[in-house]
Amino acid sequence: VDDLINNTLGGGLGYMLTPLISWFLPSRSTLDETSMLKGRQVSSLRRICAFFIDFIIVALASAITLFIGYIMNFIDASSISTNILYIYATFTVLFIIIFSIIFKGKTLGKALVKIRLVSGESTLLKWYQHIIHYVVLYLCILPMPYIIFLNLLDYFDITTSSFSISILLIALMIVFYIVSLVQCVRSLFVKEHYAWYDKHWKLHNISTIPYEETDDNVEIEGVHDGCIKKTNPNT
Repeated sequence: VDDLINNTLGGGLGYMLTPLISWFLPSRSTLDETSMLKGRQVSSLRRICAFFIDFIIVALASAITLFIGYIMNFIDASSISTNILYIYATFTVLFIIIFSIIFKGKTLGKALVKIRLVSGESTLLKWYQHIIHYVVLYLCILPMPYIIFLNLLDYFDITTSSFSISILLIALMIVFYIVSLVQCVRSLFVKEHYAWYDKHWKLHNISTIPYEETDDNVEIEGVHDGCIKKTNPNT
């Protein structure tokens, strides 16, 4: 009997206090909208994950192809250092550039984290914008330390007449890599900052997660890197 009284009393008090407690808590629709808005924001983590997914895919494909080519005697041991660059460039074109052009700004990595590369006011890229962006990033900046390393190895075999030219070339590559790397890292964490190769067209990432607005008077205009713009369709 005591248990029955206690359970009934507790249930009744809970029923009466629920409206008061609910007044201090956010509604389900508010929680859903907040969660959706966060999903529409393109965080630095999502962009970094997309980058590493794409890079790992290209790197693995290049390494496997190089290994198969070597054991099948298609690639000579003395030319591995240069052939890896050609293989890497080939898979970059296939898996990143062509994929991005076909799927309108999405690479494999971007598709997995649900983002898309666009320009200006969230407009789709032209074919040459895909090429410029990814050629500079994946074929000029990323392999630059390896290219510098190869040039340093050749430094010991150069003649006296080409000594100053080789030193100057290596110095320029180092400066190019440092400046580009700093701008790339800064563009990840500083809003409205673009790397030098993206600045002209203002290339940025937007979320592809579908948004369902609960307020009929507000609609999403565009979602930039971590920034959401809303407009009122009645104005």
